Amino acid sequence: MLRPQDAAGLIAQTCTESTVLVGGQAVAFWIAYFGVRSRLAALTKDIDFLGTRNDAKRAAARLALPHQLKLATFDDAPPNTAVLSVRLEGYPEPVMIDYLSGVLGLDSKDIVRSAVSVEVDKARLGVVHPLLLLQAKVWNLYRIPAKRTPEGIEQTRLAIEIAAAFIESRMAARAAPRELLKAVETVGRFAATAPARYAREQHALECLKAVPPPVLKKGVLPAAFHQERWPRILAAARG
Repeated sequence: MLRPQDAAGLIAQTCTESTVLVGGQAVAFWIAYFGVRSRLAALTKDIDFLGTRNDAKRAAARLALPHQLKLATFDDAPPNTAVLSVRLEGYPEPVMIDYLSGVLGLDSKDIVRSAVSVEVDKARLGVVHPLLLLQAKVWNLYRIPAKRTPEGIEQTRLAIEIAAAFIESRMAARAAPRELLKAVETVGRFAATAPARYAREQHALECLKAVPPPVLKKGVLPAAFHQERWPRILAAARG
């Protein structure tokens, strides 16, 4: 597994202004940001960006560490556009950095539009939005058996907690009720999907836990939401 401090340095060196950090390293970023505790010391051994061949070539051109760049061809399976393998001291195998054209379950335009811009080691980094990260991690469990590892399941559990922390942070920042309502509705709609039901039934991961209890307190959201919409969300999620 890739140590967090090593991941941070590599991410800063291999991102561009148009890439978006996705996957397990996005989970690692958000748990550090929100102070969510992982049950595992490390979550993933690689780095994933939503990005193009040109992003990968630009990153490789400025990378001082020993590396190899492989650009995807028509013979390569999507969604990879390029793979950068980097030799890092202390690791017996190269660290793989994947540049992807898409993320399972998500619209790439939504990922780019809603990405959160932050600074890491003096580099600007786009990170997938917490509510989209939640959906991506649940879709991975649902569709990709290889993701049903302790690390993959823990990433999904953390993604639920990250989404809850995000909504609670917006509440603490006195976001408008309309914004909070939109976030809760986004979680509620996803909780009624087949991937979310699979996560709950097979892995005891409840997507509705991404709605933090404080946001459901009286007076935070409109009364009509509590009387009508929330009961329907619960019923749909239980399906």
